[in-house]
Amino acid sequence: MKLNNILVFGLFVLSIFALVSCSDDNDDTQKPVVSNLEVGHSDTIHIGEGIHLEFEVEDDNRLDYYRITIHPEEDHEKSVGETLSWTYDGTFSEVSGLRNYTVHQHDIVVPETAEEGDYHFHLAVADQAGNVTEIEKDLVASMNTNMKNNFKQFYHE
Repeated sequence: MKLNNILVFGLFVLSIFALVSCSDDNDDTQKPVVSNLEVGHSDTIHIGEGIHLEFEVEDDNRLDYYRITIHPEEDHEKSVGETLSWTYDGTFSEVSGLRNYTVHQHDIVVPETAEEGDYHFHLAVADQAGNVTEIEKDLVASMNTNMKNNFKQFYHE
């Protein structure tokens, strides 16, 4: 009888342990938090240069990746005098497995063939549970002032 009580108690403890350890690990419904977003120089990106990108991101669990998309503003039905051709779409995983991280990079280069004008910036940050925070910004692409002066001198001489 005593042995049966020990076995029943043991099975009870194992059952509780199994239920607790098998609970859904996807209880994370909180999206990552993004702060202090800086894109370019006061939302201006320079043709032929790397885009200054900086932001802080944190999550209550673990981050997975962030994705940057840049496309002409005309894709959002704003009128633009000319067709802008440059787009960018890239995913970065250096945040994977971390709880917080400060991104600071200049890896996205605006090609010299990009047209000046209005562009739209999208940032999506995902955690490992699949929660995504999205932020959008309007950007202006222009030639750097020094580059413009050199361009004018080259073609006017």
